[in-house]
Amino acid sequence: MTPSMSTIHHSKIDVNTWKQLQRQEGVSGEIGTIQLTGTAPNHNTMVLFKDHRGHLHCALEIPNPVASITNHRLRGMQCGTSTYTIKGKGRTHLIDLVCSLDGFAKEFTAVTKDVAHEVLHNGRGPVDAVTKVLRNWVTFWGQMRGAVLSEDKIIGLYCELLILEAVIAVDPESAMAAWQGPEGHVHDFSFNQGCIEVKGTKKSKRVHTISSIEQLVPPDHRTLHIASHRLSDAEPGAGRSIVELEKDIRASLTHEPVLETRFGELLLAVGYHPAQSENYSDFRYHVEQALIHLVDEGFPCLTPKHLQNPLPFRIEKVIYDIDLEGLAGLHVNDFQWSDMMA
Repeated sequence: MTPSMSTIHHSKIDVNTWKQLQRQEGVSGEIGTIQLTGTAPNHNTMVLFKDHRGHLHCALEIPNPVASITNHRLRGMQCGTSTYTIKGKGRTHLIDLVCSLDGFAKEFTAVTKDVAHEVLHNGRGPVDAVTKVLRNWVTFWGQMRGAVLSEDKIIGLYCELLILEAVIAVDPESAMAAWQGPEGHVHDFSFNQGCIEVKGTKKSKRVHTISSIEQLVPPDHRTLHIASHRLSDAEPGAGRSIVELEKDIRASLTHEPVLETRFGELLLAVGYHPAQSENYSDFRYHVEQALIHLVDEGFPCLTPKHLQNPLPFRIEKVIYDIDLEGLAGLHVNDFQWSDMMA
């Protein structure tokens, strides 16, 4: 059978793309591929193909057969350099990412999309792109994918990432150290001088659910603020999706590999796995309001001092809603994050 070659824009790749590829008939000879396209000028050639064993390949052209590339030895995925005869190009030197286990096809597709975005959209060189993406994926690869997050969970995470993005712009290291909600701490962000509880809603008013009578208790000798967000749905191409927000934060940590790895660990702790990004890409939002309120004596809340403590027998938990619509607050962009870190 004569090998074929087709093209597809890198943003259109999904797990079904591999089904369009024919298995190579032998270990040598010309290979049929899907060539990926993008917007970056003078970008390197990037192709997808399936070898004679049915293994999936994501390959990037390099000018010579020797390139410094780290193989993280992830289970079911290998990374190296190879030379193949590609239909329409002849003998070609390639960085070769190989998925050898069918059970990791979804993760490998996500890795392929990330590499393609770096090379074909951002214009990054093949070695740098593969190194960056594999470093990010060390955290996620091989981890069990849980259930897809509900929209309520997505909104909560989206709003936490908005705050994280704002704090990273001031001090990336302090931002990552402060984001403690994913690991079960009482408040979402904990700084030297105070804590931030993050809330988000798509309701017409900024009405938020408080999950316990302890949630709005200021920590000892520190302040407590609520970051209250009201979101609205955005049409395709408008607003920003949680997938785009996650990628924007990653981009801001490009030169901080330790912090970037920590970011991945915290996303995983919250239940967000990039291999499921196709399930989240349609959740796009506009931020209609984003205000920060100091939780002081005049703030509407229920705490243990307002109720019998301990709670009466057989009362296990108190959950209540607060309405912050019309309550004056400071816009997130005007908040002095550096004061919280002092």
